[in-house]
Amino acid sequence: MDSSLDVTEETLEHVAAQGIILAISKLKKHRWNASINDYEILAGWKGLEFVEDSWEPLSSLAKQVRVLLDQYIQKQDAKVRTYWEDHLSKFQ
Repeated sequence: MDSSLDVTEETLEHVAAQGIILAISKLKKHRWNASINDYEILAGWKGLEFVEDSWEPLSSLAKQVRVLLDQYIQKQDAKVRTYWEDHLSKFQ
């Protein structure tokens, strides 16, 4: 909290997050996450450094960047391609 302005950390974080629109530059690799029962894809973000890459659930990306995700998956191993094809209706 900034005591001189009586502004809480939560308020500062909220203000800092306003107006930021991120776009994916590249889908880099994937891994299975048993705790969410879904694959996660390592996403690189336009305008951000590689240290800010983040693991995003495949199901979330399917709703946001479906074409990019489909292009990525078609180049991957049969296991993740089969998962994608078997779950397409879930991602609609």
